[in-house]
Amino acid sequence: QLSRTFVERFETKSNQNGNRNIVDASELATENMASYIASKAQAPAADYQGFTTKVISMDLTAFTLQAATVKVGAQIESSTATSSQTLYKNGRVELKKVDGTWKVDGLFWDAQ
Repeated sequence: QLSRTFVERFETKSNQNGNRNIVDASELATENMASYIASKAQAPAADYQGFTTKVISMDLTAFTLQAATVKVGAQIESSTATSSQTLYKNGRVELKKVDGTWKVDGLFWDAQ
């Protein structure tokens, strides 16, 4: 569930939301991942562009008591003021247990 929540929060964004996606996703991330997330901040723009992401598949592919890997498939609705399109991406979420709490330590999208 953490993988789904993180991907949907981080990848649902627009260039007019004040980078709210970064704030929402950072609380689910390790310190290193939170730094990476912060580097993805977008400057506001006059012409709207937004993405709504929904995880449509998940598969736990590796698990230990301290780390896990979850493959994810996502549907992304890309919108501008004049058009929209649906895209699909696959990738993996790396999880790590930090002080007894699971956190996201990486998000890696497959090459398109």
